[in-house]
Amino acid sequence: MIDDKRLPQKIKAIEYLQRFPIYKWAAASAGINQDTLKHWRDEDQDFSDRCEIARSEAIAHLGKRATPDFILKSTDP
Repeated sequence: MIDDKRLPQKIKAIEYLQRFPIYKWAAASAGINQDTLKHWRDEDQDFSDRCEIARSEAIAHLGKRATPDFILKSTDP
């Protein structure tokens, strides 16, 4: 992950994605907008990979508690 002043916000977004795999909400929790989060993912492959891993973990966890239709509708509209 790029070591820069955005690191605390990136970590916060990743931590949020581990619980709820929705980029818009993760961006809001980190105090940025969704476009900024996408830009950061596009410019930093390591950050992008960590986001995807975090989302996968959340989906797996939620999958144990929710129906597949709900998960698909919620995570990838």
